[in-house]
Amino acid sequence: MMKKLLIVFIVTIYSCGNTSYFEGVGIPAREEKRGDYGIVNLNGDIVVDFELDKKPSIMVENWAHFENTNGSLNFVNNKSEITETTHETSLLFNEGHIVVRLSDGQLAILDSDLNLVQTLVGIQEAGSLSEGLVKVKNSQGFWGFINLKNEEVIRPKYFDVNSFREGLAIVMQKVDGELLHGVIDDNGNEVIPLTSKYDKLTSFSEGLCVFEKEDRIGYLDTDSKEVISSDDWREVLPFFNGTASVKGSDREYGLINDEGEYIIKTRETDPVRLYNDVSINRGSNRKYGFMDIDRKLITRTEFEEVIPFLGKGAYVKDGGEWMYVDKDGDDITEHKSSIKNLFHEPFTSSIYENNTAFDLNKTINSTFVDLNSFYNEIIDPKNGFLAKFTNNEDFDVNFLNDFLDSNLDLSERSSVLLDVSKNSRRIDTYSIHGRHIGFDDSMKFSLRYNLDNTLVSNEDTSVRAVNSQAKIKSIRVTLRLQNNAYGRGRELREKLFSMMSKKLNNEGSENSREFEISDGRTISLSSEYSNIYIDIDYPQTQ
Repeated sequence: MMKKLLIVFIVTIYSCGNTSYFEGVGIPAREEKRGDYGIVNLNGDIVVDFELDKKPSIMVENWAHFENTNGSLNFVNNKSEITETTHETSLLFNEGHIVVRLSDGQLAILDSDLNLVQTLVGIQEAGSLSEGLVKVKNSQGFWGFINLKNEEVIRPKYFDVNSFREGLAIVMQKVDGELLHGVIDDNGNEVIPLTSKYDKLTSFSEGLCVFEKEDRIGYLDTDSKEVISSDDWREVLPFFNGTASVKGSDREYGLINDEGEYIIKTRETDPVRLYNDVSINRGSNRKYGFMDIDRKLITRTEFEEVIPFLGKGAYVKDGGEWMYVDKDGDDITEHKSSIKNLFHEPFTSSIYENNTAFDLNKTINSTFVDLNSFYNEIIDPKNGFLAKFTNNEDFDVNFLNDFLDSNLDLSERSSVLLDVSKNSRRIDTYSIHGRHIGFDDSMKFSLRYNLDNTLVSNEDTSVRAVNSQAKIKSIRVTLRLQNNAYGRGRELREKLFSMMSKKLNNEGSENSREFEISDGRTISLSSEYSNIYIDIDYPQTQ
């Protein structure tokens, strides 16, 4: 249940002579160290009142999210309007869309009204929409790209990929244990062939990407030419408005132009990045202010902490409180709230490292395990595979053999009557064949039938026959959890119990995990770390 909200956002505007960067972005804040949370934008305004019990994410494209009391997500917009959902987690909005994990563990794409656009069936991991494409990992562990129609645009074949920037994406491949890096365009064509030459490539910005290799670091263009590099640098940040910050062997930062020439030599303790013609400067007193490109102080170094000049002013911390100041350092805060905490670090780190409000390469995993299909196909007391086994007739070994032949890669046809001991009252598919029955990438299972008499008739015949006196006492299904289900025994048992309660119209007992079926059978659930046990007990025959 979600209410629709109309959102209008602008990428960059001009206000009071300053450029407002990252329009639609908000930063979580707190009035008191133990108080409720709100969100402030980059122009010094409160956009979400201080009424949230849980810390929200940063706001991007006028949306943020936070965890509700049920452990699911609520979304809040820049009008303080809250929309409750059952989604488990999410990334952040980009290009009017967001990738979330639904309550069943599947990944999905929502639009800016929080409406479902696509459910990403079979996708194990996904990143944010960037330049119309979403990076996704399939069940085989390979990365590729899809569009908003869930159409495969670039086939999953890579060990890892970065999201698209400027029409290009960094791709990685492992060959004989060695990690290769390359660059592709949005049609999947190689722009820079995969190579072991580089230890790292980052996403393109202003036509250049950062490279790192054994003896130097610098910038690579789309022709694979190392246009700027140095063996003296220890870190370089992406280009922004024709300049880039570099860290020298002296562990201090400077600023270069797109020719690789120093504008500011390496002498700053913090990265140099000019927003509205000023950069953060840390003085010898270990306090912060702002300087221009000539290193002339514009705002005195008198603040405990600052964030860049991203709007008509900048947030600074003084005396344990955050305020909003102009370039003269004067407080221009218009609201009356006193902000003690400003949770800006993920945002400010990303704008320096990625030129984006958040890391577009961040991903979320699917936790989807198809318990519904397993129940329907195997457990369902009316129509599942095990429903065929009743005590109204002799044990159907042929039906069981056919099932094992269809689901196990056996060199010879299964023959349960020949494979069990003549005096055995148990049929254990794992003991017979030494393997579990595969269901899907997340689950495999085995079956154990417990009988009240021997399966094999004691009559003196030349061919083994089913003992007509043998009746089923119980069946145990051992469900082995693997891959994304591994280690989630208790969680998935509880989900299976909840699902079965609805299907069987039976609340059961939360303590015993037991269900009573109309024909007298009972089904109970238990679990261990990576196993779920489903026990079906049959009524005693007289």
